[in-house]
Amino acid sequence: MIRFTVAVSLLILVTIFAFWRGGRPERTAATILVSILVTDQIYHNVFGAVGVYREVDPVHAAIDGAALVAMVWLALGRDRVWTLWFAGFQVIAAMSHVVRATDVKMYQLAYAIIIEGPFWGQMLLVGLGTWLHVRRQRGRAQAAGRPRAYPPLP
Repeated sequence: MIRFTVAVSLLILVTIFAFWRGGRPERTAATILVSILVTDQIYHNVFGAVGVYREVDPVHAAIDGAALVAMVWLALGRDRVWTLWFAGFQVIAAMSHVVRATDVKMYQLAYAIIIEGPFWGQMLLVGLGTWLHVRRQRGRAQAAGRPRAYPPLP
């Protein structure tokens, strides 16, 4: 429960930062992550299912598959390098369902980490991408002799 609370808190902070200072790719990435979390919570609240790691959960596989499509679309359509890593993390999460479905002997803990771990990296990448966007905007404003686009970060 603590891990979930920390993840939601970090996602809220990253999403606020992305919408406050980020460009369109950062806002889109944050929206995708929020959509994953909201969809997962709706699923668990409606069906009362808890994390199943003995076998592939088709709903989680579908959520990860849809998120993969959205993230690859974002990565290929934008001029940000971090979006490629963002989509790459989702490839790991989505492929874990395929590997598990092929009946490869995998410990439940390993499957859980492979499914949930990339989400943490993706949150950090959205925050990093937003910070890099702010730096890039400042550099452009200074190069053009204009005042800073944003006040300095603390």
